[in-house]
Amino acid sequence: MLTTESVGNRSPFDQSKTLHDESGAPIKFVQSPTDEHYLHAPGSYIPDGMLPPEDHQVREALMEMKLFTEKALAFSFISRLFRTANFKKAESLAREKQSGLMRLVNSSLEHKAAIRRIVNSMPDGNGGREALLRYTK
Repeated sequence: MLTTESVGNRSPFDQSKTLHDESGAPIKFVQSPTDEHYLHAPGSYIPDGMLPPEDHQVREALMEMKLFTEKALAFSFISRLFRTANFKKAESLAREKQSGLMRLVNSSLEHKAAIRRIVNSMPDGNGGREALLRYTK
């Protein structure tokens, strides 16, 4: 389970922080922790303080959920059909991570806004957006 300590060593969100693109224009990701859309979608590099801590918490929980769900889905048809001990354990862990993500995104308006930002930044039809819609409600 994720805790605030897992993101506790990050700088607090500072809405005045910006990056600059190739032309020198300032880039911000969000104005407020409750924004439901990114001003500019963050890439792989996110400087400290440019996203609210809830965004980092949701991203970490989302990655854990994805990893454990994919691991459970990777079991063979036979393992799933006969519900082997290893499959049951993997399935249980995946459900635990899915439930944990749901609890996290429902724990505050800022966490709900973070999952909505992430989902809203995904392209339509890639599967991920559709799979995560239930977490945005």
